[in-house]
Amino acid sequence: MNAPTIKSFKKIIPMIYAYTTPNDISHRGWTKIGYTDRQTVEDRIKQQTHTADVKAEILWKGNARYQDGSDETFTDHDFHDYLTNKRHVERKPKTEWFHIDGDTSHQYFYKFTERDFSNVQGNDG
Repeated sequence: MNAPTIKSFKKIIPMIYAYTTPNDISHRGWTKIGYTDRQTVEDRIKQQTHTADVKAEILWKGNARYQDGSDETFTDHDFHDYLTNKRHVERKPKTEWFHIDGDTSHQYFYKFTERDFSNVQGNDG
């Protein structure tokens, strides 16, 4: 009799992602920024959009870990606060939608992971 294979843990990789819904005019110019740690980014976005039959376009995704060697993780709420408080990006109230394009939000994500918490909008350093 073969011994059962027991997996005592599942590796969790926290991810931040951004997408748009190009066919939804109410979100034109807005980017959804979310978080997942239990499934792939693609599965999470599909979970959010498939019942409404909304086409989603993934703009970027990245590990939700600071890049300073600490191995410390963060959530989308932390990044959301950074966008609104430090970068002055408009947010639709009580949502994860931000008035920002994909390239700019991705640049801000990298600054955030590097703990660049400067508060000047558009400041590269």
